[in-house]
Amino acid sequence: MSGFAKRDSEVDDIREKAEQLFANLTNQSSYSSGYITETSDSSLLSVTYVSSQRDDVRQARRKALNTLVVSQDAVGRPNIVHRNAAVDVGDVSLQARSPSGKSNGILRTINTSKGEKKRYVEIWKDNHLRLNVEVTKVHGDFYTDATFGALSWSADESKLVYVAERNIPDDSKVKFDLKLDWGERFNKKGLPVLVLLEIQEGEVKPLELEYHGSPGQPIFNPDGKIIFTGYETEPRLYGIVFCHNRRTAIYQVNTDGTDLRMLSDESSSVRSPRLSPDGRTLVYLRNGAGGPHNMCTSLVKYDLASQSTSVLTEVVSEAKPQEFPGLFVDQLPKYCWITLNNATHLVCHTLWRSRKTIIGINFNTGEVVNLTPEEESGSWTVLYAHETRLLATKSSPLSPSTLVLGKVAQNESYVQWHDLEEAELYNAEKILAKLKWELYRFPERSESLEVIFVKTKPEEQSATLISGEKPALILFPHGGPHSAFTTEYSAYAAGLASLGFGVAMINYTGSVGFGQSNIDALIGRIGDLEVEEVHFVGKRLIELGEVGPERKCLFGGSHGGFISTHLVGRYPDYYQACVVRNPVINIGEMVNKTDIPDWCFAELGETYQFSTPNVVTPELYKQMFESSPINNIHQVRTPTLLLLGEGDRRVPPEQGLNWWYHLRSKKDLEIDLKMFPDTGHSLDSMDAEKFGFIELSTFFSKRFASASS
Repeated sequence: MSGFAKRDSEVDDIREKAEQLFANLTNQSSYSSGYITETSDSSLLSVTYVSSQRDDVRQARRKALNTLVVSQDAVGRPNIVHRNAAVDVGDVSLQARSPSGKSNGILRTINTSKGEKKRYVEIWKDNHLRLNVEVTKVHGDFYTDATFGALSWSADESKLVYVAERNIPDDSKVKFDLKLDWGERFNKKGLPVLVLLEIQEGEVKPLELEYHGSPGQPIFNPDGKIIFTGYETEPRLYGIVFCHNRRTAIYQVNTDGTDLRMLSDESSSVRSPRLSPDGRTLVYLRNGAGGPHNMCTSLVKYDLASQSTSVLTEVVSEAKPQEFPGLFVDQLPKYCWITLNNATHLVCHTLWRSRKTIIGINFNTGEVVNLTPEEESGSWTVLYAHETRLLATKSSPLSPSTLVLGKVAQNESYVQWHDLEEAELYNAEKILAKLKWELYRFPERSESLEVIFVKTKPEEQSATLISGEKPALILFPHGGPHSAFTTEYSAYAAGLASLGFGVAMINYTGSVGFGQSNIDALIGRIGDLEVEEVHFVGKRLIELGEVGPERKCLFGGSHGGFISTHLVGRYPDYYQACVVRNPVINIGEMVNKTDIPDWCFAELGETYQFSTPNVVTPELYKQMFESSPINNIHQVRTPTLLLLGEGDRRVPPEQGLNWWYHLRSKKDLEIDLKMFPDTGHSLDSMDAEKFGFIELSTFFSKRFASASS
């Protein structure tokens, strides 16, 4: 066994320090939504937003509604004149402000003392509850996710539409029928239905459509018709979260379910319908169906009158570091239109290499304007954009979220940004002040190989838990593989750095935000190209003197775990410790258990037929096996900790369990496993986040706490 054997009391001390670090670094609020309202006093604004925060006492994430009254000086600097007390909105599933701003629609879920759920639809106006309809027996759970969920008002404010799970008849004829669902994060949710509320009548009814797919993301057009995204359901439901390559189309239908029309083509993957400010044009995001799960996206315009389609923003193949790399957007903001330089612009945030950036897209020309200040190196997320005002958040790897207010400069093509509410750091301030981060690029290896590197300041290193002249290295590749690390706040990276580690968050070939060709370059080469790039990063950081050469660790989840377990098998004596979260171990074995079998084929360059699911041939299984970490498991000698989610539908826990079962037979190898119940692939339950950090920090630190670099 490599590393240092520590006494139980010393390990307990490490665990206690890690637990305190986690508490201090995750106690800050984050922001999920918000809007700005003009007041009767033209010098004042009302800013309303929803914040969330961990509550370890109640083992829950607490949501709160906050309202600020803000004045602004001549250059737009805000001053908070009044702050309302925060209101707990933990039982609010979704809420939506009416077009006039006078009413608020709320979907509310109440957990009773008997362990049952009660569901309500509420209309509030002028601070009074005007309508409350219980819908517990009308349908199942509300859909609140970004893929299906929405709560939308009609233009005349007489109707609301939302999405809920359809009730299944209590009928012995269908009692034992197979009930499919949409996979990871959608357990027992597979029959979404559009639900209409007629406010005047107080009537709620699911819409019966002449459509056999799954509807979601509904909005009203100015004529009172419903526009929605329809998801293909035949011959099976495929995992949908994080997958922007599923067959979908945009539809329009009357509120009585008649006159269903397709507005997009049916051969693509489309999502996120939004109407232009005048209501005449529909815009939406479009990807190709099939292939990688996350790709560069095009922005499409559809003229409702002429029924003509045009592409506003094309897919970008390649881009230099300062050039726009194409759209990499999950969903468009609900409020997404501003007037910039006398022209209408759609506003969204997108991945621009290793940074999340707010951009404006000219609605007429498609020209892209970067609205994020160049001097700010962190990442930005837009919450609200309307006319000349914007609300956003910004953060960096060592700075939690700050709420920022933006205003379009008069007759100019840029936005003036000012901090509105900075994060309350509490005990994190002293911890973060001792750390630093920077962005490394390695063009000699790949133009897209970038590393967000977080470590203790040199003068503070000797006082860390693992001490030494230089930090110990943690290579941390992201999952996906078609996702990316951005320069946003990372409590995990900050916590590990404060213990004395240099944390390298790696974007490799295949990462999003670098143009479509960077994604295509990894297809057919997984298990080799990105694995060697991560190994290269470690060697270069040692050569650059950022870390010592004798203390090297691996940490990754999902495809990051795939890379990490590949490396300990390929270089059995090079790394001193490895921690993986829900790792992909054997692609061929995963095909028939994952909710995304197409991934197993697409990443090897094989075309997957959604209409007739592929069968794994002996030849293809051989290729999958040889591309997987399981191929070199017999060479593994690196101490390893596995963190698994019992409810993982994406990379089933059997993947990690089989790795653990085999390596346990090596009596001289330290191998450990923690299984977290009631959580899935992201390991994002309260316990999994907290104890996952404690376990990985302890596993790494205990072997270096007495070592020198």
